[in-house]
Amino acid sequence: MKLFAILLFSFMSAIPAHAGPRTYQSGKVLSFDTGQVQKGSKHAAKDEVVYQVQVGSVVYKVTNHSKKHEFSADEIVQCRMDKTHLFIEKEKGGEVKYDVVGEVTAH
Repeated sequence: MKLFAILLFSFMSAIPAHAGPRTYQSGKVLSFDTGQVQKGSKHAAKDEVVYQVQVGSVVYKVTNHSKKHEFSADEIVQCRMDKTHLFIEKEKGGEVKYDVVGEVTAH
């Protein structure tokens, strides 16, 4: 019985804390362009598409290192943040990870 309790505790503690449902919030794609990241940035190359996405009162500049645009200006997206990434939910399930390369407070 003691061994069972130890195994059960080990199994339960191995489950990641983020295994629950993800919480998304609405964001708005304000614009997109290429080459809008400052020279010398380690996060995006010159020809990569960079989006400006407003989430609440913050505008994030994000890229997923693609040269092809996926969103249009004024498009509403469902997204979530972690420390350095913005994740945008895809229409057919899953999400796309974007590196945050800049942010400003919206006025």
